[in-house]
Amino acid sequence: MLPAATIALTRTSGGTTGAIDESVYSGSADTGSNFRISSCQYMYNLSASALGVGTYRVDIKINSTVVGSAIFQLK
Repeated sequence: MLPAATIALTRTSGGTTGAIDESVYSGSADTGSNFRISSCQYMYNLSASALGVGTYRVDIKINSTVVGSAIFQLK
């Protein structure tokens, strides 16, 4: 069984930089900041429609420790 994981989203450029509240990016499939676990994989459907133009960093945390991250850009 996989340990519980959470997601944290930060805007790094474009618009107002800083942490993004989970209510902005959680969607109908995923609410809050917790990943779903399916077939021994972490899954999260990020709702990007309300984020706006900018560059973002997604951090994956287990026990409050960042174990992975990714960067994406919306134009």
